[in-house]
Amino acid sequence: WALLAAALLSSCAHVTPECATHGGTPWLELSSEHFVVRTNLNPEEARGAALQLERARASVLAALPSAQTAPPLEVVVFASAAQVHDVSGDALLDGVLTHDWKGPLLLTAHAASFLDVTQLRLMLHELAHHFSAGALKRWPRWFGEGLAIYLETIVIDPEAKTAVRGAANQERLDEVTRWGILPVASLWAWDVEPEQLSGLEHHRAAASWFWVHFLFNE
Repeated sequence: WALLAAALLSSCAHVTPECATHGGTPWLELSSEHFVVRTNLNPEEARGAALQLERARASVLAALPSAQTAPPLEVVVFASAAQVHDVSGDALLDGVLTHDWKGPLLLTAHAASFLDVTQLRLMLHELAHHFSAGALKRWPRWFGEGLAIYLETIVIDPEAKTAVRGAANQERLDEVTRWGILPVASLWAWDVEPEQLSGLEHHRAAASWFWVHFLFNE
C-alpha cells in the first residue's frame, strides 16, 4: 500500500505546470523558423514539438497560398493535456488559439507521437484559424469555422514528406447525416443571431464543414 501511495503521488505531482523553483520540470524556449516555443518538455521532445509545428504550418499554408507571412507565432506546449486544463480552468480544452499582450498565442499539449491524431488535428485546426486571417480579406463565421474543420483532416507523412488534404471529417459527416444539412442562409445568420436552440452551434459547425468541403471539391 505504501508503494502504491507513493506511485500515485508521484504520478500526480506535476499536474500543475510549475517552474523548477516550485518543484516542476525546467522550462525551455526554442526558436524555429516560424515559431517561438516555450515548453516544460525535455529537450528532445521539445525539438520534436517544434518540428511538428513546422510541418503543420507548411501543410496548412499549402491550402492558403495567399496567406501573408507573419512574425513567428508564440506557442506554449505543455507536457500534458491535464496541465492545459489546469491553466485554462476548462477540463474539455486541450488547446486554443488566443492572444496575449504580444499578439497571437497558441496553447497546446504534447502528443506522444508526431502522428497523434487528436492533438495533430487540434493543431491544424488552430493554425488554420490563424493563417486564414492573413489570407482572406473578409469571411463569415461559418466559412472560417468550416475551413478550419476541413483542414484539420490533413494527413502528414514525414517519411514521404507529403501532406494530403480533403479526407472526410468523419465526426462531422456523421453529424450532418444525423441532423441534416443546414441551408447556407442559416449559416450566414450565425454572425448576427444568438444561439436560440441547444446544439445549434454544433449543428452549424458540422454544416459549415460540409459546405466548405463541397466548395473545395466542386
